[in-house]
Amino acid sequence: MVIKSLCEYFDFLEKENKIDFGYSEEPVGAIISISSNSDKISVFKTDKGYTQKIPNPQSDTGGVWPNFLFGSSEYLCGIFEADKKDLLTDDRIFFYWDDDEDEIAFNKKLESIKENKRNIYIKHQNNCRKRFKAMRNLIDCYFPAGEDTISNTLNNFIHSGISDNIKKIDLEWDENRDIICNSGGKIVLMIDDAFVYDFDIVKNAYRTYLEENVLNPENETKKQCMCCGQMGHPCDKHLAFTGGLSGWLASGAKLITYKETANNISSEEDYFGKTPICTRCMIKYVSALKYLMKHRGGEP
Repeated sequence: MVIKSLCEYFDFLEKENKIDFGYSEEPVGAIISISSNSDKISVFKTDKGYTQKIPNPQSDTGGVWPNFLFGSSEYLCGIFEADKKDLLTDDRIFFYWDDDEDEIAFNKKLESIKENKRNIYIKHQNNCRKRFKAMRNLIDCYFPAGEDTISNTLNNFIHSGISDNIKKIDLEWDENRDIICNSGGKIVLMIDDAFVYDFDIVKNAYRTYLEENVLNPENETKKQCMCCGQMGHPCDKHLAFTGGLSGWLASGAKLITYKETANNISSEEDYFGKTPICTRCMIKYVSALKYLMKHRGGEP
């Protein structure tokens, strides 16, 4: 079957060192480089079409789900730019969250906006706060302060106040803020001019993260995978997938049906019982498909 063939192709590519489980080449809009002593931060805008090997993107689908050490300005910096269409003026307004004082300042700014606009900004505020704290929690969990230089650097960055980090940026803040807020949702981190994913401690932490949160989430029912035959957590959606196939969505795209009822199956529970695909196989076949789409017409 097609799914199994894609999984086997992934295994072949992995043996040839052409692909790594849990990673994919993704477009990146900006890079934040941090010095290992955390005294300097540089921000770079990438060229159009630039890609970088990063952990497979997870979709938060409007909720809160931090990607592993990359993401939007909300997750990594606790900042977003308000849309002009939501404002009464053409002024660009940026909102930041680090502590209670910033929230108070935010609410004061809201006073200049009519009441019918207020709920829009409160929603943005709450979402941004939750996403920033979620990234902080992820770093606290997998990179405890005091463990090593990389962990300390990540902790200093994510726990420093916005105002403290602004002082460390080597160019004008307004220019860098624009780069961060218009990154297309993917900002990656570097430490001393090396991407964080090049460090062994980050690779090991990501493997642990995958096992705990993606492949074997706690208290989730396991079923036998129809593809590999192993017991595993049945997935309910694809990884984020952009470009290449007509009709595919940026996230949650379906190559096979997961949750929707099949013609001869009366309920979702019956469906999972008859044709589950484990998350590990899903990652394999989507990764193989991404590789094929990237190299179509070229290297097989």
